[in-house]
Amino acid sequence: IFTANKYSKVLKKIDAVPSNSNIKFSYIDNYGEWWIADNDWLYSNDKFVYEQEIIFLSRWNEVDNQWLLYYQNSYPHIQSKDINGIYRLNETLYVATNFGLLVCDLLDKSWKLFNKLNGLEDRVIDMVYYNNNLLLATDKGVFTFSTIIDKPVANDNFYYLNTFIYDLALKDDELFILSDFGFYKINLINNYYSKISDKIFNKIAINNNK
Repeated sequence: IFTANKYSKVLKKIDAVPSNSNIKFSYIDNYGEWWIADNDWLYSNDKFVYEQEIIFLSRWNEVDNQWLLYYQNSYPHIQSKDINGIYRLNETLYVATNFGLLVCDLLDKSWKLFNKLNGLEDRVIDMVYYNNNLLLATDKGVFTFSTIIDKPVANDNFYYLNTFIYDLALKDDELFILSDFGFYKINLINNYYSKISDKIFNKIAINNNK
């Protein structure tokens, strides 16, 4: 969005508007900052695609109205449209993508990719945070990633279904899993599980205990 002076015909870009177009995913963290991913390489504030670097993530500090852009440098084959989920814990950002889990140290802006080569699956569809761990939904079951050591850890419990996981939701100590096997509820304290439905669902959300 631009403003124009009708006398001088000078255009001025409004910086508060995100540079992303066709937004795919947005996430607000506990620090009041927004993280935005989009579906394409065209950005509203640039003239030509070949003149710009490809934006991987846009970060907006809503209070100070400041924007910070993260570009596709370390892993150029992973695009913004490949992002499926984001979780921020202190100064570490976890980004679930179609090519694995990207972990970013926000202080030194370094990235590390976890996939089949180092203990995870290549496609991470969703994630929830529980007891210092990220529970990751993948196309080969639920994997556990420790946020203390920032590494995948072994799953010793049978409820990590070896199947395609569509979505996860967490309420207190109960994990809800949508999978190719159906809809499950797991108590994460005693590992007791129950099958809620044989139906295949794609998305789940919890609102007001429902």
